[in-house]
Amino acid sequence: MTKTIAPEELAKQQRSGKVIDLVDVRTPVEFREVHVNFARNIPFSEFDVASLAREHHESDDPLYVICRSGNRASQACEKLAAAGIPAVSVE
Repeated sequence: MTKTIAPEELAKQQRSGKVIDLVDVRTPVEFREVHVNFARNIPFSEFDVASLAREHHESDDPLYVICRSGNRASQACEKLAAAGIPAVSVE
């Protein structure tokens, strides 16, 4: 079961000063149309769990994942969890 967080809660945490690592797994076209200002775009088609594991290896903080409908984000979170990376899907 993928953990989730409401967008409002994520924004509240970010405003409070918490460093949030947010990955938007939509296509670059979708990302350019609209995105969260502190998100980085890694399209699901290019999602490399091994690379993210190397980046995230010393952190206990979750990696937050977002997409349009939640489907790609949920799939990405499942892959991350299988690699031992704490991940949370943004609703």
